[in-house]
Amino acid sequence: MNKLQKQFLLAGLVGSILCVLGAVIVRQQFLISYLFAYLYWFSIAIGCLGLLLLHQVTGGAWGDLVKPQLKSGVATFPFLAVLFIDRKSTRLN
Repeated sequence: MNKLQKQFLLAGLVGSILCVLGAVIVRQQFLISYLFAYLYWFSIAIGCLGLLLLHQVTGGAWGDLVKPQLKSGVATFPFLAVLFIDRKSTRLN
């Protein structure tokens, strides 16, 4: 593991700790912020999927340059499925 990977791992751990702390202190605001961030990344993945499907259907050469980036965007769906929170498990009462 190189130096840059260690720095990003540390940043991710600090961010996760701050998220848990925020969830404990102000739960409703945390859930609102989580939903906003989730929908942002989900919309990027859906947009990549739509463009990838459009390229596949048309079969043109116009999308060959961006096809690897679109596939990477679509590959985030399993991570988004893991991060999905069921509405029933997050009651604010």
